[in-house]
Amino acid sequence: MADHHSGPVASIRKVMLGSSYRRCRVHFLRNCFAHIPKGAGEMVAATIRTVFAQPSAELARTQLETVADMLGEQFLKVKELLLAAKEDLTAFAVFPLQHWKIEPGAVHFDLTETAVRDWVRQALPVNVTG
Repeated sequence: MADHHSGPVASIRKVMLGSSYRRCRVHFLRNCFAHIPKGAGEMVAATIRTVFAQPSAELARTQLETVADMLGEQFLKVKELLLAAKEDLTAFAVFPLQHWKIEPGAVHFDLTETAVRDWVRQALPVNVTG
């Protein structure tokens, strides 16, 4: 899970073949807030959060499209952001349901730093990790 910075996203997709990149929900919402009036923030955030409350992967993806269409009536840019980020925002849905729930505001790491370092050392042809 990360912010949507082009460098790390491109690296993940190039080096970690077959892995998914899950976009940070909080930072995505902040990006949406930049394109709506301040007073609409709570409504937009609550509506987008319904995507993550669905009981199945298919329903989450369908809900994202429904939310995009609904919000797009007032906030076209939010609709564009949602549809462009659909794959990254719903990447959580490939995992078993018990791993979907993340406590709001908590920081969670799927892999420890040591595990990532070990994986990188095995994956790279030359030890560039020091």
